[in-house]
Amino acid sequence: MKLKAIFLLSLTGLLTANSVSAGILAAKTRLLFEEGQRERSLMLANVNDYPVILQTWVDQGQGSPDHAEIPFITLPPVSKMAARGLQSLRVVYNGQILPKDRESVYWLNLYEIPAIPQPDQQDAYISLAMNTQLKIFYRPKSLKKFELSDIAKQLNFSLQVEQDHWKLICDNPTAYHASMVNIQLSYQKQMIETNAETDMMSYPKSQRQYLFNGTLPKADQYQLNFSLIDDFGNQHDFEKNISFIQP
Repeated sequence: MKLKAIFLLSLTGLLTANSVSAGILAAKTRLLFEEGQRERSLMLANVNDYPVILQTWVDQGQGSPDHAEIPFITLPPVSKMAARGLQSLRVVYNGQILPKDRESVYWLNLYEIPAIPQPDQQDAYISLAMNTQLKIFYRPKSLKKFELSDIAKQLNFSLQVEQDHWKLICDNPTAYHASMVNIQLSYQKQMIETNAETDMMSYPKSQRQYLFNGTLPKADQYQLNFSLIDDFGNQHDFEKNISFIQP
């Protein structure tokens, strides 16, 4: 799940501001469409003490509604949620043909703007809009049922160092997205972590790099710890031994 803050309106006088924080919570952190499913529902809650205008759309992670040829639409696309109110959001698949040999992923955007009246006259006014992004996975029928441990076993990792920058190379030969978090590399009592990124997924049948935030002494073998997130948003921990590889 990604969260982005955007400063919106303001400034008609002296600089004073209302403090506004994200307040739209979703019942799930991801939605899964299996081939043949045309619609999924998601319950949303506005936990703020004020109403918000909610705009929803699906994209490929850009965070902008101005993208065509997306196979999912949201209903309603724009609505007003009362303070402490609940609302059901429908996500509908339009039948567009998607790859049959791997999962596809898109992002559901929940863009909230506080519906707060502007202050009187000379007061400055700053409003903070928030965009929360949740993953939508489309899974073809042709893919076999799997256990998360099977994906973890098939992920191939290698460690590379370039100009003192340590990189973890993850080769994902599977047809599934590996949603990774908490990637740590350790040697004896020393440990380094990967830099935080908004999207930590390793995509199907592809390779990606993760940059570490430090270095370790050179050794023959290191312990890699990481977590994978399942279809329900739960984390599962795994570990592997990997070797140092010269570039």
